[in-house]
Amino acid sequence: MKGNKFENPQSDQGQQFEAESREDLIRRIEILEAVNKKLAEKNELLEKLATKDPLTGAYNRRGFEEEISHIIPEAQLDNNERNERRSKTNSSMLMLDIDNFKSVNDTFGHAVGDHALQELAHRLSQQLRGYDFAERYGGDEFTVLLPQSSKGGALALAERLRHVIDSDPF
Repeated sequence: MKGNKFENPQSDQGQQFEAESREDLIRRIEILEAVNKKLAEKNELLEKLATKDPLTGAYNRRGFEEEISHIIPEAQLDNNERNERRSKTNSSMLMLDIDNFKSVNDTFGHAVGDHALQELAHRLSQQLRGYDFAERYGGDEFTVLLPQSSKGGALALAERLRHVIDSDPF
């Protein structure tokens, strides 16, 4: 190294290039950090778009499958481990749909049908615990996974949901 210059050992002609100043390096690092932050935000948005239903905000099939694989990993356990785990925890699942949904769309239009789906998803989310999750299974069908919930707990939630939806039609 001579002064502020480096010799490029790969060059047959002994080409030289000047070292960047410390300020230039700091500026480039700051730019890279800002770009990395934006990239992380965009990746988070892509993950949300890939796993959430854009109309209702509920999980879509892909998101549901990812979540359920974390909650119910029993397919990877041998029979003894599976039986031991079953005795310690319960999980339940609800399936629901909107009665006569096709006639809502046919009579009032898809905008009203979309509003009904959004309202159902909103009411579902208000009734769930932080670790429960709902999925828009398809059309007007939803599933709700209830980790650490017994059959009785699932039935109680189903009745509460029925009451919340039935008491204030949308």
